[in-house]
Amino acid sequence: MGIRRKELQPIEDPWVGADYIVRKYSVSETTGLRWIRKLAAKYLTYTDERFTKRGKRLLRRIPLSILEEHINEFLN
Repeated sequence: MGIRRKELQPIEDPWVGADYIVRKYSVSETTGLRWIRKLAAKYLTYTDERFTKRGKRLLRRIPLSILEEHINEFLN
């Protein structure tokens, strides 16, 4: 009897970083990090798993769905 491998769950909402924003929207890395900080301050809470013990300042990733919803605010 072999051990059955658990089926991998599909990624529902991937988290993206500043490097994704730089490649997709042709902006600088500091601009990408600034957008992430602004969206995180408005739409994420501290109970989220992605926050570190050092505080919100070091958050460098955001869910792709939130970025796509609010990207027009930054591009216009």
